[in-house]
Amino acid sequence: MIDLLPLASEQSHGLAPYRNYLPRGHYRLMPGVRPLFGNGDEAMFLLNLRDIRCDARHPVLRMCEEVEKACWNPQADFYQYLSQRDWLLYTTVGGRISGFMVCSLDRSDDVGFLSFEECMNHPDFRGAGIGSRLAWAAFFAAGRMFGEIDGVRKYAIATLTVNPLVMDGFRRLDRMFGNTIYRPSAALLDLAHKYIRRHKLQPLQQSCPWFIREAFPGSVKQASAYPHLGVHRHLPQGFDFLTRGDAMLYVATINRRLAVTLAGLRLAKTYGLSIWRPQFAEATPQILQPALMPL
Repeated sequence: MIDLLPLASEQSHGLAPYRNYLPRGHYRLMPGVRPLFGNGDEAMFLLNLRDIRCDARHPVLRMCEEVEKACWNPQADFYQYLSQRDWLLYTTVGGRISGFMVCSLDRSDDVGFLSFEECMNHPDFRGAGIGSRLAWAAFFAAGRMFGEIDGVRKYAIATLTVNPLVMDGFRRLDRMFGNTIYRPSAALLDLAHKYIRRHKLQPLQQSCPWFIREAFPGSVKQASAYPHLGVHRHLPQGFDFLTRGDAMLYVATINRRLAVTLAGLRLAKTYGLSIWRPQFAEATPQILQPALMPL
């Protein structure tokens, strides 16, 4: 597990009592926690979920739960779900959480594995590219962290999504990756099957691990929110994300240095070149631990 950005003055695992968190300044929701990136209007934060107590008393987690409920119909207990993950990235605009992303970090032999578990962008802030920046920030941060861990030489990502907009986004970005679900290697297929076994998923077709049956049943709120996209041509017959909650499992590998560079350039468009400066390292304390959880 990754030890990153604990709450200031709190002991590991959230054993210390809660403080009375209040908004500070333009985008500070919690005193003592600095943003990874910021531009004066929007800021990006990262919390280590393994180092805090995941319940409704935590102000950031409570606000993220409100964002989730505004986006879809949750089928699982939000706080129990978070307690089984590693990172929560979130953006704030004017002291209000505009979106968040939940991630897990694992390893399989010499592969560092970043899993995008959930990304929610509040309806009031859609169209501003926040979801995309959350993904690039996780990509950037995990890539830099894996570079500091002995034995991790390769970089892979995975996401299980019921949202056709996200499916289409990964299809359009597919060329930047090495092996992907559209041109899988034997090693990538092995990673996908490990992911499916760990999360106890049911493929739509046993011969194809990329499409999962009933991954998020009853979660999609509005069919009108998902117009016809080119990605539909790439979905198998019988795929039903609207009523049954079928999802696409996107897995890809990429050179770690290339991943960090590409993500950094994307983030610099919003947050400036400060993302490359020392404050990134200052805001993300050393995360070296004996091992990540094996995939």
